[in-house]
Amino acid sequence: KKSRARQSTKDAAWAYKMITGKSPTRVTTAEGKAGGPFLEYLKEVFLVLDIKASPEAQTRAMEISRVQEG
Repeated sequence: KKSRARQSTKDAAWAYKMITGKSPTRVTTAEGKAGGPFLEYLKEVFLVLDIKASPEAQTRAMEISRVQEG
C-alpha cells in the first residue's frame, strides 16, 4: 500500500508540474500547518484512488527524496 501511495504521489507531482508549470511542494504556515495547492490536489487524488496514506507525509517524503537525489 505504501508503494501505491508513493507512486501515486510521484505521478500526481509530474501531472501537477505539467499542468501548472509549478513545482509540486507543500507550504507550511507560521503555525506549522502544511497546505498549499499541490497538497490540496494530492488530497483529492488520494480520495479518488481510495488511498488512505497521508498526503502530507507522502509529499514530505517526496521532497526529502528529491533533496537526497540532488
